[in-house]
Amino acid sequence: MTLRATASSLLCAATLALCACGGMQPPGAAQAAPAQQHGSAGEASASLKVGGAVQKPRALDLAALKSLPVSRETQDGRSYAGVDLWTLLNADGGLAIPAAPRNAGLAYYVLATGSDGYLAVFSLSEIDPGMSDRKVLVAYEIDGVPLGRSGMVRLVVPGDRKRSRAVANLMALEVRSAR
Repeated sequence: MTLRATASSLLCAATLALCACGGMQPPGAAQAAPAQQHGSAGEASASLKVGGAVQKPRALDLAALKSLPVSRETQDGRSYAGVDLWTLLNADGGLAIPAAPRNAGLAYYVLATGSDGYLAVFSLSEIDPGMSDRKVLVAYEIDGVPLGRSGMVRLVVPGDRKRSRAVANLMALEVRSAR
């Protein structure tokens, strides 16, 4: 099986697992109204929670995010500044993924949650610079100014043809195993 097929299979498995837990909503979360599915800001979060298979679960405020190496991306003529998702997940102790079996990271994914309940999934292999050139940005500025109505941070996903994984008002990132 090729790396692309493996990553695709894992994304399908993760999506099926999310569907099984209640219509792409995390357990216990209220179902978002159709008008709020994407792009509408729910209540803005003052921190970004990072949890799951990481050495040190934490909540980062804007100052903590700005203390990490700055990454920049341009999309649709707009300039975004923030932190590379891979760098963020590997900061402060890094990922808690076993070294064996070979390429164990292929069986993990990141679940991104917006304040309105909107969810997006990324396989770890697609954002791992050792396996892919894909960059995903946890952006805190657009054209040099804070995001404003889009919350403290949002995901910017260059290369996606549809902007459906660009989660506005990002409030949580959780690394999970597909097993």
